[in-house]
Amino acid sequence: MKDRYEWTSEEIVYERLESHLIPVPELANGGYEGLSEESKIDKLKKDFDAFISLRAELVMKAVQLLANGHQLSISQLFNDNELKNNS
Repeated sequence: MKDRYEWTSEEIVYERLESHLIPVPELANGGYEGLSEESKIDKLKKDFDAFISLRAELVMKAVQLLANGHQLSISQLFNDNELKNNS
């Protein structure tokens, strides 16, 4: 992702990813350095499952809001999701 910052700012990259309902912290999760191959595979699977689960929540919430005639606000979707995850 850092390659994208050469032609634009980190903020714009984050905004664009979030506009596609992509949770950036989960996408950018690292910490694979120094792990054995087996540990990397285990961590990658856990990280991917967390990413997919959160993205599915965001997509379903967006669908429900739109289906109920509400205006879609990306920042509200992410803020509501953060509150839910932190409680």
